[in-house]
Amino acid sequence: MMINKIPNNYNYQQLISAKRIQKASDDAAGLAISKKLESKITSINQGTRNLHDGKNMLNVSDGVIGNVMESLQRMRSLALQASNGVLNSGNRESIQAEIEQLKNEISNNLSNSNYNEINLLNNKGINIQSDDINSLTINRTYLEDLGIFDFDVTKDFSLQTIDDAIDKVSSIRGSLGSDTNAITHAINYNHQASINLQDANSRISDLDMERAIMDIKQQRLMQDIKIQMQKNQTIMNPLGIIFDCKI
Repeated sequence: MMINKIPNNYNYQQLISAKRIQKASDDAAGLAISKKLESKITSINQGTRNLHDGKNMLNVSDGVIGNVMESLQRMRSLALQASNGVLNSGNRESIQAEIEQLKNEISNNLSNSNYNEINLLNNKGINIQSDDINSLTINRTYLEDLGIFDFDVTKDFSLQTIDDAIDKVSSIRGSLGSDTNAITHAINYNHQASINLQDANSRISDLDMERAIMDIKQQRLMQDIKIQMQKNQTIMNPLGIIFDCKI
């Protein structure tokens, strides 16, 4: 008995991978578009990782500048104390000793402010590639010239010197905040763009599993019917004549 095979529109690789396009012959144009989308998705995802690295670097910078700000505020408090006329020269020398320690702390913070061996606080910019086309530039800041390293309360001094340094550090911290916000916005944009592109690629390359399962069930049902019909033909054909049944 000859049983005609019913064509199956799906191969095992498609069903296992849930991908409609396995090779160019499945859909040459669709495959080309899908590969371009995959390349773009990869670029965006790497750009997002780059942006996170940049954000981490800014967080480190903000921590360093926060330490500098605390030291400056303590220096101002000590300078204000030294301005008190009831203090003698010995008192002011004791205050100056703590101020020197604070100046050393500021100097150490500035000289050791590194991220991945990159000095954070200088006047050069850092380029962060957010995808294969776009990038952001973070302007690192030059902090060493705060005008406080010869500040001495045992001599003539002015609180304005400390206030000017505090103002400069505050301005720098504000710039870091703006850069951080820009990076956060870029990260959110990349995240949504990646989702949208993945959805578009899925519509092109993924197999419609629900439809595929329904088609396979229908094909199996048709095959069962055909087999049964051929069995019936055999019963009705005692001479063994072969019928080629087509549905």
